[in-house]
Formats: sequence, structure tokens, C-alpha cells
Amino acid sequence: MLSIEDCSKILPNFDVALYPRVHDNGWLPQKLIEYLGAHLPILAFKLVDTQIVSELNIGMLVEKVDDFTNAIELLCDNQNMLMEFKINCASVADMYSWESLAQQYEDLFY
Repeated sequence: MLSIEDCSKILPNFDVALYPRVHDNGWLPQKLIEYLGAHLPILAFKLVDTQIVSELNIGMLVEKVDDFTNAIELLCDNQNMLMEFKINCASVADMYSWESLAQQYEDLFY
């Protein structure tokens, strides 16, 4: 398992983040926040857990396995779309930083 420090060094080397889970947990996964912080567009299945992707326009959500593989090809072939998602990630990443999330919880409970 990689440490957060190792992930922060590796993630910038990728063009897109894949989140291939097909079952909901009912919360925003930490992994999506890490991808967002690295300004990586996200490709995921359409779940409650992944709604942030479509809400913030930071990637693509699909419903079927075939759609997932087709979306990988689409993102590889369409650099304009990929760049739009990256720009959107960069514009909202600070809202989901650890500091920002901690402040939101503190404001909510204290």
C-alpha cells in the first residue's frame, strides 16, 4: 500500500484517474478527493459515491463495463475534453483540500 506522500508523487504522472468500483458505500470516497487534489479527471461508474464527478464536471460517469472501456478510449483520443476536466479539477480542488474539509466539519459541529 502506498503512503499519501508516495501517491502525491505518482499521481501527477497520470492523465486520468480510474475508479472502477461498482458498489456504493454511501459516502464520498477519499480516493476521489486524492484524484481531485492531483487535478486528475476521473472516470467512474455512476453511483451515489461518485456524483461529485458529474456535479463538478471533473470527469465522466458510465453505467456499464463496455461504456467504461469506451470512455477510456474517448478520453485518450479527445485531449480537449481531458483538458476541460483538468481545468475544472484545478478550479475546485481547494474546496476539497484536507484543510478546507476540516474547516467545514469544524464549522458544522462547533
